[in-house]
Amino acid sequence: MPNHFHLLIQIRDESKIRSLAKNYTASFDFHKFIMQQFSNFLNSYAKAFNKQHNRKGALFLDYTKRREIKDEFYFSKLINYIHQNPVHHGFCKMPADWSYPSYNSIISTHKTSKLERNAVFDWFGGIEEFLTFHQHEKPGVEFPDF
Repeated sequence: MPNHFHLLIQIRDESKIRSLAKNYTASFDFHKFIMQQFSNFLNSYAKAFNKQHNRKGALFLDYTKRREIKDEFYFSKLINYIHQNPVHHGFCKMPADWSYPSYNSIISTHKTSKLERNAVFDWFGGIEEFLTFHQHEKPGVEFPDF
């Protein structure tokens, strides 16, 4: 999207992250640590983008939200929401028409990707079921917040 993006990631178990954190203390704030890592990532990207495009200033507004996925229904709806979002906003007719989605990376057999395609296909029961799911599910109006 021209003005926002959605990112679905799997975060390691809290105990693993605690063991990797350099400044781990008894009062370690897991949520704050994760959000700081996202902030560092976005700031690094913004600096590189600004350098490449000879610009200055903020690239992202501070509206980062984090939601835990607690059930299978929400997970499936969230994947659909992310892939249907450009359709909902009128940028394309189908998820595959959008130039930047993970949807095309997931279904591609020719492009290399760090996305866990097989895990996604396993979740939906195969590539055909993944495609069918996205054909039958309509774009949601708002972020699924069940």
